[in-house]
Amino acid sequence: MNFEEFLNPETMAVLAERGIAAGTNLVLAILILIIGFIVAGMVRGGVRKAVERSRRMDETLAGFFSSIAYYAVIAVVIIAVLARFGVQTASLVAALGAVTLAIGFALQGLEVHPAQVAYTVDLHLGQRHYGHSPGAAECLKDAWA
Repeated sequence: MNFEEFLNPETMAVLAERGIAAGTNLVLAILILIIGFIVAGMVRGGVRKAVERSRRMDETLAGFFSSIAYYAVIAVVIIAVLARFGVQTASLVAALGAVTLAIGFALQGLEVHPAQVAYTVDLHLGQRHYGHSPGAAECLKDAWA
């Protein structure tokens, strides 16, 4: 393509149309990012306040749950921005689903069983509290009495 063909009105119209579309996508993507970060911050604050007001949850969990909510919103925002630029996000969403499933299975084992509590109390607290390593039954009797 030489310079004269480049200055062709039809070519200029196509380039202008594509430039306007790309510029619009860029502006919309930046707008999505700005609004997304604002919403993510609001969600983080809302979750933190809700957990701190709850009487059934420990206050130390507020930071944990608010961070999870924040990064979940950020992940959705990033996927929306990528989709705005025409990136196929189906595989990315599937990968995030697989990661979430893996985390769920990993956290599943954190359910506390009384025998685990007794073993932990026996190993970690026995030496300090009793001066010797008591049996699990003795620890449980004192802990849950």
